Amino acid sequence: MPTLSLPPDANTPHRPPDWRWERASWLIARGQTQGLRAEDQFVRTVRRYQIDRKAATTERPLARLAARCPGLYYAQEILQDPNQAVRWAVEARLLAGQSLDAIAARSGLSVATVYWYECAFFNVLDRLGARDYIATVVIGEDAQRGINSRHYNVLWKLYGYLGGAGVLDAIISQQGSDPAAKAWLDADAAGALSLKANQAARTVPVAYNHGLILDAYLRMRQVEATGGNLPGDSYGAHIAALFDSIGPTVVGGEDDVAGGGRYAQYDQRATELRASDMLAIGAGDEIAALDRQFPDPPPRPLQAVQPPAGE
Repeated sequence: MPTLSLPPDANTPHRPPDWRWERASWLIARGQTQGLRAEDQFVRTVRRYQIDRKAATTERPLARLAARCPGLYYAQEILQDPNQAVRWAVEARLLAGQSLDAIAARSGLSVATVYWYECAFFNVLDRLGARDYIATVVIGEDAQRGINSRHYNVLWKLYGYLGGAGVLDAIISQQGSDPAAKAWLDADAAGALSLKANQAARTVPVAYNHGLILDAYLRMRQVEATGGNLPGDSYGAHIAALFDSIGPTVVGGEDDVAGGGRYAQYDQRATELRASDMLAIGAGDEIAALDRQFPDPPPRPLQAVQPPAGE
């Protein structure tokens, strides 16, 4: 049995930004004419507009509708325009908290068009303070799954919401001349790298080289603590010591064991190291108890193979 559901309204916890358009469409589909006064006034206007737009099957009634409701008519044109860049810019600037006048001036649109675009298709101004709602519903999961420079619709929203109008100007125009925007972008780049590094560290699968990773990380932090300016040849010696501690990484050759760093002696044993053992070895500890707890089996003498009876 299908689950019953109602269309979104102003109080829906995770309402879509175009909830008014969606609710008006639902009212028309149900043929509901009673109780419309209880509806949001913008929902009623959008409902009437949708009915008239569907009835305008020729140019003359469509022109009359555009003249009567220019803001809503051209807002829908932005939504349906194949050039989606105008739409993405308007939405990003709404998330940046810019005024309708400023957005209209930047986008070459009328204030009424921006006003009705926000009302009907991207109603976010009353929830800009709800950061989780903006991140999970308005911007959506793409920001969490991974994006690249081609996903500029998501990037513009992120820059607008997090950095504000000045940062968004620099991103859309591809000109980073504003000092405040440049400072924010530099700090954001460092913060984003730090966050990605932390996520990578938390999601590293359990493997033999955890100790090596920790060792490399600690050495890197030591270099950072000195500002990368170690005296004389100590910086090169520092890096050489790092690679010496890691040992060879080629797998499958005869030199895997020879010079294999801290793990070589354990690789020759019949026991399997646990994750805690590998981390301890990577930190410089010796796991001497392995031989006593799990001694290597004594060699077994080879026995001559007896031919089957009768041969």
